[in-house]
Amino acid sequence: MLFKKGGVIMFGIPDPQIWMAYLLCLGTAGLCVVYGIVHWNSNE
Repeated sequence: MLFKKGGVIMFGIPDPQIWMAYLLCLGTAGLCVVYGIVHWNSNE
């Protein structure tokens, strides 16, 4: 993270709404992977 006078810049993206969307997408993908591993051989 870089700190500038205008605020926080993360990954070179100045808008916090954009990088929050990226982080939420990565978090959701991680949860999907965990769900798939947990339910890999479950008999439904």
